[in-house]
Amino acid sequence: TGAAAVAARSDGGPAVGSAAHQVAASLWFLSSFTLDALAVAAQALVADARGAGDDKRARAVARQALVLGVLAGAAFTVVLEAIPSEGIVGLFSSDPQVVAACVPLLSILALAQPINGFVFVSDGILQGYRAFRFEAIAMLSATGAAALVLCGLVVWHASGGLGLQLADLQQSPWPMAGLSDWQFFSLQPALTDVW
Repeated sequence: TGAAAVAARSDGGPAVGSAAHQVAASLWFLSSFTLDALAVAAQALVADARGAGDDKRARAVARQALVLGVLAGAAFTVVLEAIPSEGIVGLFSSDPQVVAACVPLLSILALAQPINGFVFVSDGILQGYRAFRFEAIAMLSATGAAALVLCGLVVWHASGGLGLQLADLQQSPWPMAGLSDWQFFSLQPALTDVW
């Protein structure tokens, strides 16, 4: 991917940057797929309740799923912060440079998890409610906003702003976390009916 190619040109050298990117991406996908499992369950249960005409049960399931999603995300945060980075990264690499390059990435990854839990479960709830148009608009808006921010950072970097290393930005999960944050704030109006 483009992010992996830029990570390969990072300060620690191609191997260290690529390895750190892969570790962060692997952990991101592990947490994402785990949290998405709650979204699938929420989607099925909400759709079942809505299909049966039981909006009260659909709302109750949605509330419970959102709480579980945030709690699961918080549990990932606790695990990622409680275990020393060397222990987590040690499952992937024993290279001290890779471990050092992963430390800031794991902190960012950990902090994003409760929001991700909310966003993923919200996605499942909205699919259960058949709010596909809203989801499409929210996703396009989030993607557009993230693209604008990244383009702005590239221009800023090219003009010498703060000496920002583009490789540091692209090898981190920040763009994904920013997208999750944007989705979180975009979903709030649609979820008020659930509460």
